[in-house]
Amino acid sequence: MNQAATTLLYSLGRTSVCLAVAAIVAFLLLRGLRCRSPAVHRAAWCMVLLTGWLFVRATVTIPWYDAPPLARRMFPSPASEVLEVAPSGDPVPSALGSDPVPLGDLPVKIDEPRDIAGTALSWPIALAAVWLLGGAAVVAWWSIGYLRFVRQLPFGLPLTEEWQAEWREALAECAVRHPVRLCVNDALGPLVCRVGGEDRLLAPLALWRELSSQERRAILRHELAHVRRGDLVWSMAARCLALAHWFNPFCWWAVRNFDECGEWACDDAVHRRGPGDAVAYARVLLRIGQADPRPPLGAAIGGRRLSTRIKRMLTGAIPEDSTMKKSVLIGSVGVLALIGAVEWRLGARVAGAVDQEVEATRGRLNVDRTLLKKMVDDAAKAYEASKASYDVGTEVMSNVYVWSRRWLEAERALAQTDEEEIAALRAHRERMRRLFLLINAFYTAGTRGGETPKFFATKYYLAEADVWLAAAKNRGAEPAPIEKVPVSFDGPAGMVVKWDARGQGKFDSEPLVCPGLREFLEGQIYRLWITKIRNFGDLEVLGTLELVTAQDGALPVDITAVEVKRIVLHKTGMTKVIYRTKESKVETLTSEWEKPDDQLVAEAERRGEVLAILRLWQGPGTVARIGAP
Repeated sequence: MNQAATTLLYSLGRTSVCLAVAAIVAFLLLRGLRCRSPAVHRAAWCMVLLTGWLFVRATVTIPWYDAPPLARRMFPSPASEVLEVAPSGDPVPSALGSDPVPLGDLPVKIDEPRDIAGTALSWPIALAAVWLLGGAAVVAWWSIGYLRFVRQLPFGLPLTEEWQAEWREALAECAVRHPVRLCVNDALGPLVCRVGGEDRLLAPLALWRELSSQERRAILRHELAHVRRGDLVWSMAARCLALAHWFNPFCWWAVRNFDECGEWACDDAVHRRGPGDAVAYARVLLRIGQADPRPPLGAAIGGRRLSTRIKRMLTGAIPEDSTMKKSVLIGSVGVLALIGAVEWRLGARVAGAVDQEVEATRGRLNVDRTLLKKMVDDAAKAYEASKASYDVGTEVMSNVYVWSRRWLEAERALAQTDEEEIAALRAHRERMRRLFLLINAFYTAGTRGGETPKFFATKYYLAEADVWLAAAKNRGAEPAPIEKVPVSFDGPAGMVVKWDARGQGKFDSEPLVCPGLREFLEGQIYRLWITKIRNFGDLEVLGTLELVTAQDGALPVDITAVEVKRIVLHKTGMTKVIYRTKESKVETLTSEWEKPDDQLVAEAERRGEVLAILRLWQGPGTVARIGAP
């Protein structure tokens, strides 16, 4: 709910600014080009109002910067990455030789359940409610004004024979297709209104007696032009478009200009009858302006700039605007509206920069394969020696990771095909998995060697290896188009999820409050940071989400309270494989990290097609307050 309100307010603010800019630009263009056509003016102001409804934007990526170097992207500094995994600001301990931590001393506190999502006032929801109430108030104001106007309507006074003849003549000239009734009354008019499905032309008795026959005919032609053009319907449609931005004065300015264009078009209909009718109607406008009648809200379509209308009536022949002038004006306003409907992003200039850099690196290193093979053998021996020394307690764990990584770098330099490179990455991942299982056993038992820094470091080493392996596989499948996968985070309600959106090692995405829906790229692995889990206090959960295959519809990702409690109490991570069965049903397989991921994925592949793999573990330096699930 909070996420939906935030999205709504952001869209309203963005479209409101775009509408204001479009209104100013349209006004300047119309004045600068001196366009006289009411149809062109009305089309421009209609496009301004439509700009306020471009809530959904298309994303356009502009190639702007070079892709980051492969070595820096694929082999980040382990120390900096481990520190960035702790988004809460708690430092990750760097000492690997600290005292053992018994299982019973780990900070797990039992507390009463509490609803974290509802503890503070939600300003987005409050502002969204104000927006809805404001729109409802505007509609109520319109309705009350119309009802009051209808109640004041007179039944109509009898028409003289002269007035009836003028009315029949005007109806025949204007060729109105449906019945219109002329109502002469004591006060209201001249104006056109719709009551009970019937159009009525109201004319004030005192004014009607004072006017000449030619002036009365000019008024009738003008008002019947409104009926023939359907200006009452168009005016109401413009106000409906403005309703979403009732708080924006530029929006109502555009509506007034839209209505004014309708008045100009009807004035031109009178002007085309001849100079005599034009001068007669100009005198009527001047008399109406001096009387300054003010009908109730929404009762009539009346001009607000009578002086401009009088000048147009007395100008003589109405010049026709050139096609070029019309095209420039409408095209400029349309392009401005479309710019507001596009989200511009800067991206890598060269799509294949990774492949080009890999080939360049291999070309530089392909000087002597004998030396490369010797480097691989030496790195392997150094890793085995470092691992053996660590097993007997004479070596630190970080050196085991460093030599496994150098072994991987040497094998990648030697690899001539993508298959050889992927095989090297798989071997490195298997070494990290065995190291994690060893440290996890010590950590669970609370013995020496299972210190908290080591436990979370090995978790990260394994996740890092998964990311590198997935990147290599995706690079091999580069020709396939990358699709967007809509992912629905279903719960628990109020849980906040952030992820590494730009691949810069930071949780820089917009926060998503569950339940919520966001789009991700197929074939990518996203690092996750999950907070505000209901009934678990300040617990922070880290993880990765690997999107293997897209499907029709949203991919459901649900984290239950039982699964979170298992992560906290058992000190183990959790892997969840989401797959599609052969009957096209979406199901999940869940396992703790003591069991290899490969077995879980293989079982899901046997049952159907793997869609996504979710891996979660408790964040470092966080304290869980466990309540009822």
